[in-house]
Amino acid sequence: MFDVQNGHTFSFRGPTSFNIIKPGPFSLPPPFDLLPYFAAGGVVAIGGVAYYRNRKTKRYLAPFDHFNTLTAGELDGGTVSIEGNTGSGKTILSEQLMFEDLKRGKPCVFVSTSDFPSNVRSAMKSMGLDVRGYEQSGLLTFVDGYSAEAGQESTEKFSVPSIGDLTTLGMKISSSLPIQRSKGASLYFDSLVPLASKTKPESIVSFVQSVGAKMKGIGGKAVFTLGPSVDPMVQKQLEDMSDCVVQMEAFEERGVRRRRLKIAKLRARRHQEGWNVFAIEDGKGIIFYSKKPKT
Repeated sequence: MFDVQNGHTFSFRGPTSFNIIKPGPFSLPPPFDLLPYFAAGGVVAIGGVAYYRNRKTKRYLAPFDHFNTLTAGELDGGTVSIEGNTGSGKTILSEQLMFEDLKRGKPCVFVSTSDFPSNVRSAMKSMGLDVRGYEQSGLLTFVDGYSAEAGQESTEKFSVPSIGDLTTLGMKISSSLPIQRSKGASLYFDSLVPLASKTKPESIVSFVQSVGAKMKGIGGKAVFTLGPSVDPMVQKQLEDMSDCVVQMEAFEERGVRRRRLKIAKLRARRHQEGWNVFAIEDGKGIIFYSKKPKT
């Protein structure tokens, strides 16, 4: 028997297959005639897996305030350690955290031991973080711990002749805090690395502990940056005494330089764990790649 398309549908000699396409001169005999359909199904399956993976790995751009999502709120007080290798973004992270404090009206002190304060101001401005107004209002003060090491005279109101003199450095930090509104102030120290070659490891730990306790006592926080050149024993002790530890890393992936960070420790607060990839853009600073779109 044949269908309307002259396809062979039934035979008295035995069962046969039902063809929806009229057999041609190049048709494959059963069961090989099903191979094209299996091939097409495989392509669809592979495409579905690729689509799922793309959806699973898709990232959305998120502004810097996404950092507060990682920490489940603002970092209000205590000691914060920001550690990472060269180029990981430690300085810009500390600068952006400070800028957020300034916008909320919190007094800040920035201790610069790795660059001239004038360069810090310029770099911050290029990232959209202009602090001139906050300095003029007395909300922000720089302590210059770099000029003397570079053999130049400092133009800042507060400076130290040697960053190895931790006693004088501590006094300068205390003097730079605004007397009438020091409550809730924040100290940003960038970085502890130059101190490693100027003083003993145990002195650095004692200094951080003392300054951190002072800032916590006035309801504020102390943020320190450090790199891999700091003594491992010092780093371990700083992590133990810190209320929050942020780990940052610059790495290469398929020939492209990338950056990421994670909250390795946050005392008495639940927080997001795992690495978070971010980029640094002129005029914007740190931009996160989030798994969820901004609402």
